[in-house]
Amino acid sequence: MTAYRKRFVLITMSLLTAVLLVVFVSLGVYLARDNERQLRFTMEQVLKPLGNRREFFGGADSRDENANGALPEGETLPEPSDNGKRGAFEDRLPLDADADIAVVFYDTAADSVTVVADGGLTADLETAARQIAADGATYGKLSGEGLLYCKAAVGTNWKIAVTPAASLTRSVLQVCLLLALAFLAALLLFFVVTFRLSKFAARPLEESIARERQFVADASHDLKTPLTVILADSSILRENPDSTVAEQMQWVESVEDAARNMQGMINEMLTLSSVEQIQEKSLELVRIDFSSIATKAVLQMESVAYDKGVALDESIDDGVFVDGSAEYLQRVCSGLIDNALKYEPEGGRIRVALRADKKHAVLEVQNYGLSVSPDDLPHLFERFYRSDKSRGQTGGHGLGLAIAKQMTEAMNGTIACESTPEIGTLFRVTFPLS
Repeated sequence: MTAYRKRFVLITMSLLTAVLLVVFVSLGVYLARDNERQLRFTMEQVLKPLGNRREFFGGADSRDENANGALPEGETLPEPSDNGKRGAFEDRLPLDADADIAVVFYDTAADSVTVVADGGLTADLETAARQIAADGATYGKLSGEGLLYCKAAVGTNWKIAVTPAASLTRSVLQVCLLLALAFLAALLLFFVVTFRLSKFAARPLEESIARERQFVADASHDLKTPLTVILADSSILRENPDSTVAEQMQWVESVEDAARNMQGMINEMLTLSSVEQIQEKSLELVRIDFSSIATKAVLQMESVAYDKGVALDESIDDGVFVDGSAEYLQRVCSGLIDNALKYEPEGGRIRVALRADKKHAVLEVQNYGLSVSPDDLPHLFERFYRSDKSRGQTGGHGLGLAIAKQMTEAMNGTIACESTPEIGTLFRVTFPLS
């Protein structure tokens, strides 16, 4: 895995871990509080049926009981059953068979505690009930006993539900364990997805950096040759200080040619950079007569074709309008015609055609004498790219087609090339009609 992919995975996983941690911790806190709320609700529901003592222990009607919850004078509670519980009240509680909630009734007047249901607890419920009755809160925890309680008043008496605090702790720990497992599973899933995604996410950056490195290497290579010529010719001139300019003219002209070559390449590099910057900011497009631009480009290149002995055929339809830039369209047309002339041998022929095809304007520039190999074809529009057989023969820098492509795309167009020995090399540029 490359350094860029590692960096992408590291940054992405760090962000995802932080986000997931916040989400799962928040969820854990919420679920823990929700468990406590549910436990408190359950305890409150357990206490609801316990209206007063006589209602559940039998005897006189509950209305015979005083308002403060005490029994009428002369009446007493029934004796506890063998299991320590009062009557059949336990059958009337909304508890599961394995419920660990104890229910007690505390008589404040008699300072007596009646265990209605022990819930399987081994704690001293009578002592706990007195402490709870003395506490001002209706819900809380007896830290020394490790009990959670919920109480409600019945007159001056208290009905109390008690459960071990450890049961709530266990449920919270179970929630935390499940959330931790879900957190790890989510991290693992995101890591797998991020690892696979990094291959595609880092590819544009890696390709861009590779192109920049290749650009620097190619530019250095193309600049090295004219600089070497300039230094060599300058050294010859210095070795012959007594010679006249006329005698050293060949070296002077060689220096001038090398300098012009460098100037041409630097201008093309600046043009390409300018086009890329404009493309990022969006080029302002206006309605342009593409037919007029293409005709003008052909007329300008006719003298070059004549000097090289190449026939220049044109087939340009009138009234083809597109949204674009006159300067860019002119540069694209001239650049493609110039490129075709470079690779067409003397006595050959070049075809330039422009037509409206449905909703698009189509410009075709074709030379017949030389085709591009299948290996070179995918790279024609790359910066500084020139096939080995053309290097050193055309005098170009390998930037013309890259500039044409950038300009075409800046005007929302497309450019493509197809080449075979039968048809030669055909460049096709397409723009939406205006």
